[in-house]
This record gives sequence, structure tokens and C-alpha cells, in this order.
Amino acid sequence: MPGSALSAGHLYQQIVNDLREQMRRGELAPGDQIPTETEMMELYHVSRNTVRKAVDVLTSAGLLDTATTRGTFVRERRPLTITATRYERERGVSANDAYKDELEAQGRKHYTDFALQIIPAIEPVADRLQMETNALVVCRKVTLYIDNRPNAIQNSYYPMDIAEGTELLSHKDIPRGTIRLLKKLGHEEAGHRDEISPRMPTEEEDRLLQLGTGLPVLEWIRTAYSDKRPVRLTWSIYAGNGIQLIYELGDLDAVSRAQD
Repeated sequence: MPGSALSAGHLYQQIVNDLREQMRRGELAPGDQIPTETEMMELYHVSRNTVRKAVDVLTSAGLLDTATTRGTFVRERRPLTITATRYERERGVSANDAYKDELEAQGRKHYTDFALQIIPAIEPVADRLQMETNALVVCRKVTLYIDNRPNAIQNSYYPMDIAEGTELLSHKDIPRGTIRLLKKLGHEEAGHRDEISPRMPTEEEDRLLQLGTGLPVLEWIRTAYSDKRPVRLTWSIYAGNGIQLIYELGDLDAVSRAQD
């Protein structure tokens, strides 16, 4: 029973453990409201400060959301799943870009905020695109929303000599995706180099992604190459609990054929 074995000095942690276990078992599902402060004080026989400390810990871990006037709720934790090794391959007859196909296959609602910039390439961008620092690049920046929540900030950089005079300079989204556009322009992508690392967010990332205290981000940097040069750099920052990357290595088609 909650509150039956609470020891002094560890009261809040045992509340944290109990609520986590209820979430794991599905007794508290995403979107469910947790008991109020008063109800938990009575349930666990603890002070209001102890309850608040437990809720703060779970909120910092990205497990709870607090709506000031409505209470505290279990956060939606269903991440977007991307199979990164086939994320940007040709998608059959689909008119969408790869990202939209992934979302629609998973039944997710989505929209983006888009901005276009022409900027000097800072050193990390210039190094990956094998160009001079401060040479001009086109930056197509989007904030990605899934199920009405901000999920990622994504900046895609293109060398100016590739982008000039093309749709890459459009102030609108390119529905078929820039991968297909680059192919049409004679810059078909032959391969990618990925760099993936978790870290704590900057203040701007925390604000844009509405992360909550203590939640990390996943930084995914993909450099795309034609058979001659780097043609695109996509720098994505995902909410730490908003993305699952899958890599398929080897000939898995051969495994599937053997099982048929």
C-alpha cells in the first residue's frame, strides 16, 4: 500500500518510485491525471513539500506535464520511430518526402513551422560541407510538431552553388522533399554520414521544444554525399523522449527471403 513503508528522508523518492511503477503497469496511462497534492498527502501521509518534490522529479524526467488550472498529467511518451538507414531512400510512388511518409505510416498528426535563411557557414557547417568558413549557405529551418507538440528543430544547409536558382531558395516547404529535388538537379545522394549524441539543451532549444527541467535532447547530424561531394547537411535536435532511431545493418532482405 502507498505510504505503508515510507522512511524519513526518502519519502519523496518512494512516491516517485510508486508513480513510476503505476506508469509502467499502465495504471497511469499517458494523458491520465495523477492525484492532486492534497490526495497524495493523505495517500502517502506526507507533507505538501514532499509531494511537490516528487512531482518535480517526475516532471524533470519528462514523465509529467503540469497544466496550472487543470492539474498534473502523465506525459505522452510515444516517440517517433525512424529507421535511419532507409529514412531517405526512394519511397515508391509516394509524393511525400520521407519524413511525412514515416509520420503517416505511424498515424501521427504533424505540421511544421518553416523559415529560410542565407547565412555565412560557421566552422562546424563549413567543415562538413567541405567549404570555406563564412562562405554562403542556404539554411532551411523547420520546427517539427507531432500530435500538437514540438518534437524537433531541424536545420538543413545547402551550398549556395547548388541552391542558387532552384526551389531550395523557396520560402515554402518542398512537398516532394529536397532529396528528390537534389537528384533532379544532378546531385543524387549516394551515401550519408551520421553523428548522434545526447546532451543537455540550450536555453533556446528548451524553450522551442518545451522540454521541462532536466530532459536531454538527441542531436543527429547527417551529412549527405553525392558521388562527388557533400551536398546537404541536416542538423536535427530532437526532444530526448521524442525519437527512436533504428539502424538496419547487413542484408536483412536475405534473412526475410530465407524465412519465406
